[in-house]
Amino acid sequence: MRKIYYTVLFVFMLGCTTATIPNYLPDIKPYTKRFYADYDVTLKTIIRSLEDLGWAIEKKANPIVYEQNIVDSPGKNQILIITNVRQTPMFLGTRYARINILLSSIDNISDIEIRYVTITALPFKSLRSYENKSAVERIFDHIKKSLEEAS
Repeated sequence: MRKIYYTVLFVFMLGCTTATIPNYLPDIKPYTKRFYADYDVTLKTIIRSLEDLGWAIEKKANPIVYEQNIVDSPGKNQILIITNVRQTPMFLGTRYARINILLSSIDNISDIEIRYVTITALPFKSLRSYENKSAVERIFDHIKKSLEEAS
């Protein structure tokens, strides 16, 4: 009887954490880069690069819906790409990651802003981070190589 009691107590004390990742990520520590390419070519390259790196796109949206400081000006093309949540099991928990990419283009100048969030759900606690320089650099490098091949 004592073994059952201790087992139930141990399972109860492990607890359970939930991780909620919103679709839209705020601009906390965003990574930005400028490319000299057309909007349509850059958009296709971003989508292909994300798919090549294992990210599935959940939604494409107008950034004006989410961003209050973005102004829609004539000749400016903008889009917000939201990826699905990527789940990675770990020994004591699970890591969830999501990317938002904001593409803004005027003429042949495209600015790409990548926002990255990871939430590590551990027993008793969830850790949130808005940084992953190596993953973002891999995405930027893939986009750069693809744009160079397209030119």
